[in-house]
Amino acid sequence: KVDPLGGAGARVQISSGVPEKTLFTESLAGENTRAAVLRAIDRAIFKTSGKPGFFSGKLAYVGEDSGFTEVYTSDLLFGNRVRRTSDSVEVIRPRWSPDGTYIVFTSYKSGFPDIHRLNVRTNRRDILMRMNGTNMGARYSPDGSRIAMVLTGGKNADVWTLEASGALRNLSRSDALEAAPSWSPDGGRLIFSSDARGNQLYVMSSQGGRMRRVPTNISGYCAEPDWNSVNANLIAFTAAMGSGSRAGYQIAIYDMSTGTSEFVTSESGDAIEAAWLNDGRHLIYTLKRANSRQIKILDTATGKTFPLSNPRSVASQASVLAP
Repeated sequence: KVDPLGGAGARVQISSGVPEKTLFTESLAGENTRAAVLRAIDRAIFKTSGKPGFFSGKLAYVGEDSGFTEVYTSDLLFGNRVRRTSDSVEVIRPRWSPDGTYIVFTSYKSGFPDIHRLNVRTNRRDILMRMNGTNMGARYSPDGSRIAMVLTGGKNADVWTLEASGALRNLSRSDALEAAPSWSPDGGRLIFSSDARGNQLYVMSSQGGRMRRVPTNISGYCAEPDWNSVNANLIAFTAAMGSGSRAGYQIAIYDMSTGTSEFVTSESGDAIEAAWLNDGRHLIYTLKRANSRQIKILDTATGKTFPLSNPRSVASQASVLAP
């Protein structure tokens, strides 16, 4: 049982038996009543299952309510929404820093794809990377000390890291085009897509070295990998399926422990841009159809899906800040 308390609080109570016996009660505070209630729900989940809840997490995503793509933030159920940019140009794939202070994203505000960093607490914004060519795919390491990204520098699209010292390192140095790096839970490896041999997933040390192809063996096109932060064996990614007029994209999961992959969505439309939640079981993704983009949640254990964003608004490219 969860009840709101005052202006910015909530109380969780766990009871059992007949007559009812109270086993646990706690009062929690939040930024507002809604946030406190979501925190209380997560507390109830933890106390009854031993697993972390995710409802009090936050989203950063691309919305088009203004008619342009802009960065928005909200809670997981799309309440407490805040528009964070007013660029009136294309913005791409916002990502949280682990402590929730920053969001990094690519914006064409200057006319070119530059990586921007926004402090959500002060609204201060700076340009993190402005090299010739493409600058995108920025993503913080799990400890927040490094940022992986894809830069072309006028040449090939390689995976680079921005170190805590401010130094830039080119890790992949390949003749192919790399995209969408994602960190392993311990920060020791990166997984990304590359067209070195078709569009497939590759893994390498986050210090650089040899790229090794991930044998997903499920599709000729694999992209947008996201490494599970709880189970380091699991990688969610976008894969092409079907052919001809029936071709499309769905979310798949590769299990390193078994070397097998399986599709976990079967949407009418394209399921893309997967991101794991902090329980290691659920993930969110974008359902893209001809005239809409909607963010949904998937329970990978049961296969059940549920829409999070309003289908009348356009929302995509979400990342999750764990509670």
